[in-house]
Amino acid sequence: MPTSAGRGVLVVEDDLGRPSISYADARRLVSERREAAARARELAERHDQELEEQRLASLHVGVPAVPGELPSTALLMSARDERPRRQSMVEHALSNDGGFVFHPLGPEGDEQ
Repeated sequence: MPTSAGRGVLVVEDDLGRPSISYADARRLVSERREAAARARELAERHDQELEEQRLASLHVGVPAVPGELPSTALLMSARDERPRRQSMVEHALSNDGGFVFHPLGPEGDEQ
């Protein structure tokens, strides 16, 4: 009593009563499985590559090397460059609403 599997493969019983398929159908199913495995590997590799690119993009770039200088010197120079710079009186005057702020040099209330 022949039956049909879900992939259009005719399944029949062999001499011992076990379900069996033809050699041509078996070769076709094995090749389909190999192709599906190859596609899955390719997709996984592409996904891993995208994850690696994202990981590398999120890494801190670091401090550029200065020829002839120690790495610690370059690191200290970059740290100094990141500190906020003090404004001059002219920069301060131009950056706010146009007024000056008086900063006494000595202790406050020291008027003579």
